[in-house]
This record gives sequence, structure tokens and C-alpha cells, in this order.
Amino acid sequence: MKNIPALIAILVITGLLACSKHKAEKTSIIGKWVCTDFLGNDYWGGPGYWKKPKDNGLQLDFTTDGKFSRKYHDNVIYAGDFTVLSDTSVQLTVTNIPQIGNVTSISYYRLTGGQLTWYTGMTEGSMIEKYEPGE
Repeated sequence: MKNIPALIAILVITGLLACSKHKAEKTSIIGKWVCTDFLGNDYWGGPGYWKKPKDNGLQLDFTTDGKFSRKYHDNVIYAGDFTVLSDTSVQLTVTNIPQIGNVTSISYYRLTGGQLTWYTGMTEGSMIEKYEPGE
């Protein structure tokens, strides 16, 4: 009976340590995302295959105030506004390219196991992209 408080203390400390090592899974697209893999092809009509992005990679950023940005390998930033339409779709309005005006599109995504799968809607180039939470 004397050891019960010590046993409870050990269980509580072990539980706290175990919880602190567990990384919480993202359940929203809000935040920074870094591309780890993408399905693409090298030429029009060519076969698609999974590959890694180049050194500086692809990045997506969705903020709580409804803004988004996308960084491509050549460091061009596409930015604008977004609205989450459902658990799998988002409306994007690109607002930072004056030559074409504001362009609105709907993109589809999936959140699974804390990772983001982004369906670009393209049939060549980068077609599907997989992202992990970024810093």
C-alpha cells in the first residue's frame, strides 16, 4: 500500500513523457506545407512517375486569414485568397499576377495521417503532390 503513490507518480510521468514525443497530426490545411514527392511527367503525353522535388522544393502556405501562397522551384510566388469549400476542396483566387487579372479555380486535396495530398488538376507536369507540415 505504501508503494501506490509512487506507482501512480511513475505512471503519470511516463504518460507525460510519451505524450510529449508524439507529434500531433494536422487536421486542417492551415499552415506551411513542404512537398516531399510529386507525380509528374517530362513531356506532354509522357508517362507519369513519382519523383522528389529539387533542392528548394515546392511549398504551400495557407494562413488563418484566408491567404495562400505557392512557391515553385524558380522562386516565383503565386499568392491570393482561399476558401475551404469542403473536407476535400478549396477555392483559390490568384491575385498577384497583374498580367492575367484575378483567376479563380477549385483544387482538390486529401488530409491523411497528417499529410496533405494535393491534386493539381493538370494532366502533365506536376499532377499530384504530397506534402508534409513545414516549419
